[in-house]
Amino acid sequence: QLNLFGGFSLLADSGENLRIPQRRGRALLAYLALKETHRESREFIVDFVAGQIQEQAQANLRQVIFELRGLATHDPLLSASRNEVALGGAIRECDVWTFGECVGSDYLDDAEQALHVYRGPFLDGPVIGPEPFLQWAAIQRARLE
Repeated sequence: QLNLFGGFSLLADSGENLRIPQRRGRALLAYLALKETHRESREFIVDFVAGQIQEQAQANLRQVIFELRGLATHDPLLSASRNEVALGGAIRECDVWTFGECVGSDYLDDAEQALHVYRGPFLDGPVIGPEPFLQWAAIQRARLE
């Protein structure tokens, strides 16, 4: 369960809060969760999430992918090829996905569910990415509010 409202948290099936050590890892998971296809080219991610000199950013992305792959025991948090990175099968639920399904429904139960999952502004809390990511996150925050 990936939670992006009111801050970032990732819960294992056991309910344990998985600690994502790098800010870039949290930024990458948040971005891929909100992207319709749940996948993006490595080239874009390097510029968008890493925000550093190209060679260093590519090395950092490899490190983030390695660390995120090591956190899940059954399904991966991420899948990666030479050209792209995608959200893995371990993330089966996301509060933003539930919120999106509920908003626009005519049913009172769905409205109550939307209010329940909205625990605060999108990615509220400490900064988790460079300037391009921050601009994107601000747009998402405004859209979701």
